[in-house]
Amino acid sequence: MPVKPTYKELEKKVKKLEKDSKLLKKLKAQLWETNEKFTAVFNNVNDAILYVGPDGTIIDMNDRTVELFGHKRKELAGKNIFNLDILSHEDMRTAWKGFEDVRTGKSPPPDEFRAFRKDRSVAVVKVNTSIIKKGKKIKGFLTFVRDLTEKKKAEEELRASEGRFKTIFETANDVIVMSDNRGGVIDINEKCYDVFGYKRKELVGKNFGEVGIFLPDDITQLFKRIDSFEDDRPINMEEFEIRRKDNKRVVVEVNSTILKKGKKLQGFISIIRDITRRKHAEEVLKMHREQLEDLVKERTVNLEEANTALRVLLKRREEDKSELEDKVLFSVKELIDPYLLKLKQGRLRDRQKAYLDILESNLQDITSPYSHKLTSRYLNLTPTEIQIAELVKKGKTSKEIADLLNSSQRAIEFHRSNLRDKLGLKNQKVNLRSHLLSLV
Repeated sequence: MPVKPTYKELEKKVKKLEKDSKLLKKLKAQLWETNEKFTAVFNNVNDAILYVGPDGTIIDMNDRTVELFGHKRKELAGKNIFNLDILSHEDMRTAWKGFEDVRTGKSPPPDEFRAFRKDRSVAVVKVNTSIIKKGKKIKGFLTFVRDLTEKKKAEEELRASEGRFKTIFETANDVIVMSDNRGGVIDINEKCYDVFGYKRKELVGKNFGEVGIFLPDDITQLFKRIDSFEDDRPINMEEFEIRRKDNKRVVVEVNSTILKKGKKLQGFISIIRDITRRKHAEEVLKMHREQLEDLVKERTVNLEEANTALRVLLKRREEDKSELEDKVLFSVKELIDPYLLKLKQGRLRDRQKAYLDILESNLQDITSPYSHKLTSRYLNLTPTEIQIAELVKKGKTSKEIADLLNSSQRAIEFHRSNLRDKLGLKNQKVNLRSHLLSLV
């Protein structure tokens, strides 16, 4: 017969059950809190996390896994991770070996793989696997997958950029200097030997001012300009005369870019170009330009003098031409016309009269271009008065003129009076012949 428990024994058991119930409730609350925390971390961590069974079957995954591989949950859940087409055969063998190492207690380093997304684009990932055990029994694995695609791309771009910079740095025709915030040479290309006469190892870690390449005043001026800049941009190009190692002086052009972090000067990159030959060429060109300007001025003066002389000659030629025309015209009027008139008044045969008319017409054609000068010189004189004026100039008396023109002496005196009147000599004691000679 079983012995019935006493009241005190029953009371003690009830209290123990109540205590265990409270502990269970507390444990459940802790478990729920832990589970919530795990779920929050599991779904919000930046890495993809897969919970894989001992045989490689995917039991669970976080949201990042879906985003990384582009597969839906139902396309991955329950599938064996080694049967999925997300790794190449070679990478899959490496991953399987990593699982075996973890299973046997080894801790292989994280591996990097090229994973294929659902759209067949490639992602570079780093995989780290941890084992989950219950006692000695393996319950599964937690596989952490980190997406390194952007990082790898940035690293490749950085390497390419560094490669391009290195190529430019080493093959540039100009000196390229990387300096700290006080002008200490961090690095410089080999072109420095051609320009400065110093080898690279002689300048790295030194200051241009200490070496003596730049004059102290130029160094001070350059740093004043550097300190005045508030943002990262090139300093205006400057020209300096520097001293080479062999003490030869050369002229260089310096173009610097400030490197700042915030407002703090980190250093600068300078490109230094030897422009000695260019400056010499500019000086030679300037000298030739000045010589050319002097030559142009000299030639201009000579040309002006030549033009002046030419104008004088042309004026003299026009005067000579005018004088010759006057002589021809007056000679015809004085030496030929009077005698033609006498011939016309004489007894001539018809043929002779015809010849005389032709001769008179031809003479008029010859002298017609000059007739305006005769008119301008003697104003409004009549042909008879012009004829008498020319005879007076020859010193002929009124009687001699009357005989030549087959006229009376009284008529000649009348014309002489008209001449004095028209020439403004009336009531003046001026010799008519002298006045006429002054008009030539």
